[in-house]
Amino acid sequence: MTTTPDQPARLLDCGLCFEEHGEEIHPHPECTVDRLAELEAEHQRWARVHDLIERAIDKGSSSIDLWLIEDALGPNPSTS
Repeated sequence: MTTTPDQPARLLDCGLCFEEHGEEIHPHPECTVDRLAELEAEHQRWARVHDLIERAIDKGSSSIDLWLIEDALGPNPSTS
């Protein structure tokens, strides 16, 4: 759905941003949609590390190789 002069931009569910050229864009400074997605991605990264540590504890391991933790973290979404 593209907007035209006859068709006003559609207000998005966040109540602050509009659809632009058929895409939902959240540029409004008070909009939290993009920030929530970033926080969820970061939460998922650390949840994988938590699961790795839990498995190591269950196996009775007293240490975890750094590369295993880095692998569980994956790439940092804030630098990609």
